[in-house]
Amino acid sequence: MLVKSLDNELGKKLAKETLVRNIGQVIYRDRKKIENEVKKMAALKAFSDFEYGFKIRDKSNAKNWFIADKTVMLIPPEEELGKAPIDQAKEAINEVSENVSNFFNNLGKIGS
Repeated sequence: MLVKSLDNELGKKLAKETLVRNIGQVIYRDRKKIENEVKKMAALKAFSDFEYGFKIRDKSNAKNWFIADKTVMLIPPEEELGKAPIDQAKEAINEVSENVSNFFNNLGKIGS
């Protein structure tokens, strides 16, 4: 569903951000295991710094599936991934709830 959303302008930004965040969270959760497996390859054994990305495969053009070109979506460092919209909403609700509670607590102090 997210990949299909990339076909229109409205869904493109939201779907891309969601894909990057979700795939990034999975990669960073298992980062050590992934890097240890990659380092078993002779060509990559000496590398210690990795950059992650992914590509949506075009089923009609299978020969380009493994070409790293401008269609690769880079995954930012873990600290820059951002939070899911639902987590942002929870934080906003908690903040509003805390502000309302503080308002009523302070209101009671004014009348004393």
